[in-house]
Amino acid sequence: MPDLTALTTLPHATVARLETEWRQKYRAEVERGDAYFLDMERDILISFFQRFRNNVYNVWNYPLRSRENGEEGTSLLRITVNRDGTLAEVKLMESAGHPRLDEEAIAAVRKGAPYGNLPRAYEGETLTIFAFFNYSLTRHRIY
Repeated sequence: MPDLTALTTLPHATVARLETEWRQKYRAEVERGDAYFLDMERDILISFFQRFRNNVYNVWNYPLRSRENGEEGTSLLRITVNRDGTLAEVKLMESAGHPRLDEEAIAAVRKGAPYGNLPRAYEGETLTIFAFFNYSLTRHRIY
């Protein structure tokens, strides 16, 4: 009989398929230039994205209880940052399947702020970012 971890953990191929589907689902916003995926290479935003990642990694944790229960998954957040680097909004767009994981990702974005000024070459007053928060028992990463 399979254990609880086996029953609640999605295979890596399924996770990759979901991420591809989510990218397609939110593609229109990105194509219009209203938002960016955190892993996009955009020259004027590279240093800001690196600073954003560093700030989040400094405060982002894998909830102990989730780790003990073998909970894994990927949360997709829509994050809006003001020109001065303060957080305007963070919204859960797709769940990791475990509320504790989603809540920790959102909390990390809030705790990581402010992120420093947006680059002068970026013309908008706000920047919207789609970021994947991936929880795996072997590691967790943001992209």
